[in-house]
Amino acid sequence: MNEYSFCKHEKRKLLNNEIKKFEEGLKSYLKIDKPYFYDFSNEDRLGNNHCENSYLAQMIFWKISQKLLQKYSKSSLCFSQSSNYRGNRIKFIIEEKVDSTWFYSDVMHNAIVADRNKKKLATKLGLNSEKRQEWQEIYHTIGNLVLVPDNRTKIQNNSTGRQINQIHHDKNEWWEPVLKYLSDNWNKEDLSFKEYIIITVQQMYTKSVFESLYYNYKSKKSIYDFFAENEWDRLIKIWNKEIENNDELEFVDFSSDDKNIAVDKIIFLIILRGYIMCYILKKL
Repeated sequence: MNEYSFCKHEKRKLLNNEIKKFEEGLKSYLKIDKPYFYDFSNEDRLGNNHCENSYLAQMIFWKISQKLLQKYSKSSLCFSQSSNYRGNRIKFIIEEKVDSTWFYSDVMHNAIVADRNKKKLATKLGLNSEKRQEWQEIYHTIGNLVLVPDNRTKIQNNSTGRQINQIHHDKNEWWEPVLKYLSDNWNKEDLSFKEYIIITVQQMYTKSVFESLYYNYKSKKSIYDFFAENEWDRLIKIWNKEIENNDELEFVDFSSDDKNIAVDKIIFLIILRGYIMCYILKKL
């Protein structure tokens, strides 16, 4: 972790008393060139937690939720300040004394999964070196970080179930199968699965949205041309309406694709999602 951080925690201060300062750090982050390519491993976070649990990332998730979901529009952010696993969590409080969902943060697509032999997943997949390098360069950008509800999922009426991160690990730490799993096993009363998709900016992981965007992108000279030629305010509203009106969401599935093509699509999703997240934030 570098000495400089957009959201720097001051020792012996309560995180919940530093939110105003963190908001200023978020504003500074959004002013840099192409913030969606910024490496979050530079950012301050509690103890030895991973960069997805950085204070900057958690501020981003909260501010986007305020913008995209009416019931969170006046919510306050609460950090769980602890040195153990529970310290990774945040929640958005709507009303005092009303229980709300705790979230932890995770990397969506892990290009460097350590197995017992400490091998890299990208190498095991047989990716070419250029594609592997491209993936690893955006591994710790905001478009590859996500909030996950901190709960155990119910499997076959087993009330104990398993943590979502265990399911993620089982799926080689690719994100699309985890979304399908979350959809089938959602059990949060204060937040619907559709609301979760919207506040975490995962609309582009639905099959219909992805296909319309990806093939449009492939027809452009660069991703920057693609970004410049789309009306993102209008598209975001359309995506959210489609999700709200769709009884059963269908998510992308790259399991049958050639691995280099699959990772090309993953790279596109990471960069696109990061761009959209920053776009939304700049509209606040």
